[in-house]
Amino acid sequence: MVFKVEAKTALGEATSWVRIAKGRLVALAQDSDNPDALHEMADELAAMYEAINDIATRLAGVDDEWTQLFAPSVRNAARL
Repeated sequence: MVFKVEAKTALGEATSWVRIAKGRLVALAQDSDNPDALHEMADELAAMYEAINDIATRLAGVDDEWTQLFAPSVRNAARL
């Protein structure tokens, strides 16, 4: 349970920092001597953002699987 909370917190912080960094790169590109390089880096951060969201989705799926594993079965629940 602690891991799940820490993982969700870390993923949330990572997405936030990646989003901020991407926005900053795009803003800096306007006044840069090499805006294409900054836009390329921003694109890489966008891909990283998507990857982090994919990890969060997979973690939620694993969380659902664990919840189902620990839930009492219908047969066992009837005995309780």
